[in-house]
Amino acid sequence: MNLLQFQTWFEEIKRELTLMHAFLTDTDKLKGKLETLKATLDKLRELIHEVDNLVIDCQIRADYRKN
Repeated sequence: MNLLQFQTWFEEIKRELTLMHAFLTDTDKLKGKLETLKATLDKLRELIHEVDNLVIDCQIRADYRKN
């Protein structure tokens, strides 16, 4: 993967992460109403945090390589 491909992939991940955060915000109001939704949201929240950490790590590594 070259730098341009990485940047494109990285921007797509950031867009998807923003969408997932918006989804969680919208569905938090419904969380207490449906147990299935609650369990799904909990798992999705964990996944978002993992992806967010990965994106931050990639960004730090990319910044480090620039210097």
